[in-house]
Amino acid sequence: AFKNDISFFKNKKSMEGLSLRSMIVNAFFSLVILLYLADNDTSYMVVMSNGVGLVIEFWKISKAITIKWEGGKIEWVEAQSYKKSKTKEYDEIATSHLLFVTMPLVAGYGLYSLYFQKHKGWYSWILNTLVGFIYMFGFVMMTPQLF
Repeated sequence: AFKNDISFFKNKKSMEGLSLRSMIVNAFFSLVILLYLADNDTSYMVVMSNGVGLVIEFWKISKAITIKWEGGKIEWVEAQSYKKSKTKEYDEIATSHLLFVTMPLVAGYGLYSLYFQKHKGWYSWILNTLVGFIYMFGFVMMTPQLF
């Protein structure tokens, strides 16, 4: 999977049709899962493969944006092919709608998890809540493929 991901993005000249926000969300999801695996003393082989996946996610994002440090502020500049595309407009609409639906779900699952499950501490509870949401979100995203 790493090979296909790298070869696709290495040869990609334009970001048109690719969602920058979904790439950022995927990187966040990969980071949370990596922290969760490290928190649960998972084998180094699994943690390392997830770490490599996280590095690839950040590399993909670096193909879509340029990060600048100017005047004490961090700024990011999107690739011109993404800025001018309809993808950016659709990306913003979809993200705002998705956040409206998913945030109450995360909060509800977090409260459920806090009340009914045992955790090592607050850090573990936050990671468990986020990972549970990530797995549920991944399952929901694959559901249309069944039909």
